[in-house]
Amino acid sequence: MRGMRYFLYLGLICIGFGGNSCNRDLGGFLMTYEREFTLPAGLNAINTHYFEIYDVPSLKDQFFAANQVSDPTQFTATGNEGRLYLPLDPGVDLSFIDEIQVMLFKTGQTGIYPTTFERVDVPFTTDDNLLMLAQIPNVMSYLSDEKFHIRIRINLRSPCPQTVTARLFMSYRVLPK
Repeated sequence: MRGMRYFLYLGLICIGFGGNSCNRDLGGFLMTYEREFTLPAGLNAINTHYFEIYDVPSLKDQFFAANQVSDPTQFTATGNEGRLYLPLDPGVDLSFIDEIQVMLFKTGQTGIYPTTFERVDVPFTTDDNLLMLAQIPNVMSYLSDEKFHIRIRINLRSPCPQTVTARLFMSYRVLPK
């Protein structure tokens, strides 16, 4: 009797969260990108530092063909996973970073760029792998162009201890509208 009650409650919870959402596959597909940039030694903790990576190939034709997408305007792309890590500099951690934002922009675009990944108040115990939180904006208009640009905004809590090569990993989930 107890076991049956357990399954009844579990079923009600699943229905309450949208039917079959307990084991729901989000569907769609992922568009992933990795780019490296250099954080020079001695960056101060007073200023905000910006790094821009230009002409990142979107590889849209390959992603769309592999997933049978003929009209990208019928899809949305939002952040899935963003990470900053140090693959080439063992022994260095990212605890000197206080805040990081990753934004996308196009050639000639001015004004406000959409933030796709962000981490505010980075923990002091951060090692060489910093996970960022995905933000809401639909960035399909950027990913459906041939190339896009990345702007990384970093505030430091202490000076950068040495010159490090950082790798930015970004994954975007593409879903039908």
